[in-house]
Formats: sequence, structure tokens, C-alpha cells
Amino acid sequence: MKEKLVRDLIPKIIESEGRKAVTRIANNEEYMQLLLNKLTEEVEELSNAKEKEVVNECADIIEVLDAILKFRGYSLKEALERKAEKRLERGGFENKVVLRKIE
Repeated sequence: MKEKLVRDLIPKIIESEGRKAVTRIANNEEYMQLLLNKLTEEVEELSNAKEKEVVNECADIIEVLDAILKFRGYSLKEALERKAEKRLERGGFENKVVLRKIE
């Protein structure tokens, strides 16, 4: 198995099932890359999710984004405030607008 970042309680869950979880703690230099790898993994899972799994996969993505923000010294609240500002400035994605080209 390739090493990957997991949620904090996963090793205990694995061990409660009678298996052994071999872990280590990531150093600061590798932590951001591991978070980005986890984000990619979660986005991939969302792209393959069945309808009933979509909310769970989005929740996983939010959890990873929250960890990235905290590691960089920001909060999810700050990101959501910036999201609201950008929505006012540029809109959202509700209208399904696809830009074909700029002439």
C-alpha cells in the first residue's frame, strides 16, 4: 500500500477491526503535498460518486480544504467570506455558463 494521509481516527478504527495500522507523522515540508494529494483523491472520488454519495464526498473535500487553510494560517470562515465577495464580484456557477471563446 502506498503511503497516504488519513483522518486522525482511521488508525484506531483499523485496529478496532483487529488489524494493525502502521503510521508515522508527516513533517511540515511534506504535509502540504500530502494534503494536495488527498484533495486530488477526494475530487476523483466525487467525480465517480453515485448521487447518494455526493454530499459525503463534498464533505470530505471541505475537510481537506479546512486542513489546508489551517496549515496556511487561515480559517474556513475567512475562505467562505472571500467566496461571498467573489460571488458578488464575478457571480457563481448557477447559470451553467460555458465560455466558448473570446474574440
